[in-house]
Amino acid sequence: MNIWPHALAICLGFLIAFGAAAESVDPSPAANWTAYKARFLSEEGRIVDEAGGRMVSHSEGQGYGMLLAAFNGDAPAFDLMWAWTQSNLYVRGDDLAAWRWVPGDSPHVLDANNATDGDILIAWALAEGGQRFNRADYVERARRIAHIVAWSLTYHAPFGLALSPAKFGYGPKDADDGPVVNPSYWVYPAFLAFERITPEVDWRKIASGGRALLKASAFGDRRLPADWISLRGAPHPAKAHPAVFGYDALRVPLYLAWGDPADRAGLDVYARGWASADAPLATVPLDDSAKPETLDAPGYQAVAALARCVAKGEAFPRALRAPEFDRYYPSTLHMLVLAALAQRAFPCA
Repeated sequence: MNIWPHALAICLGFLIAFGAAAESVDPSPAANWTAYKARFLSEEGRIVDEAGGRMVSHSEGQGYGMLLAAFNGDAPAFDLMWAWTQSNLYVRGDDLAAWRWVPGDSPHVLDANNATDGDILIAWALAEGGQRFNRADYVERARRIAHIVAWSLTYHAPFGLALSPAKFGYGPKDADDGPVVNPSYWVYPAFLAFERITPEVDWRKIASGGRALLKASAFGDRRLPADWISLRGAPHPAKAHPAVFGYDALRVPLYLAWGDPADRAGLDVYARGWASADAPLATVPLDDSAKPETLDAPGYQAVAALARCVAKGEAFPRALRAPEFDRYYPSTLHMLVLAALAQRAFPCA
């Protein structure tokens, strides 16, 4: 009897089974981080956003990248990004970063205004990096940035403390319907980190102001906030921007889920009004000034799945454990969702 055909069949069956098993194994956080770095981190230390083909970098991206480096214990990548950020974005003379750096512009920073969410993300990253890499200087810089955000970029509004999107351009005299805010700039998990390093600041009051803003900004049939909201009178979608729950606001459920349990109480509206698995995921126009855009990237799907996971107890899909590193923004959101799942250990995860 010739046993070789039988042996070959057994070996082939084993290899097929092994390959299927290998494909079913979730990629490790380390493998995801390595792939993310290879795709978006330049040799000089900037996170590259390819949107529009200009290959720009911004304070938001540097903050996200440094956070992911800290979460993955990658001190060399963290140091590289922070060195580039200090050299290229801190051109204002204070502890706020310029919001965008463009390779083809001269100088590379043409608009020195800050973006408050970028400042918050950088400070959060420095707080995490300082703790994980035993760098007191990083923690001290995080304290300084957190202080300037708390003392110079917040103001009292009817719903509580409001957070200005930038130092200039969004106040009551800067637009017909000013002041204007962006609800996705309330980065709730960052506020928890800031409580450890700046206990003299009432970050819970800032967080509660954000939650109250969301309750007062339930627009349209689906009761969702707009990307940009006017506080002139009762909150309403800002005139200078499309009235849409869009690419900015979709970060709100991510930050709520990742924040304090009190922050998660408002997640149900996102699970029902935006992230429902019964319809294709898309941006949500809040009036006739905008049209829906399909959100087919896995990173956007991951944010929606996180909202359903935390609000409704739906299991987070295994297929979404493996990000696709094609575009900066959805890929970064995907990595952040996985970080939130790992850190908060939700039962649905």
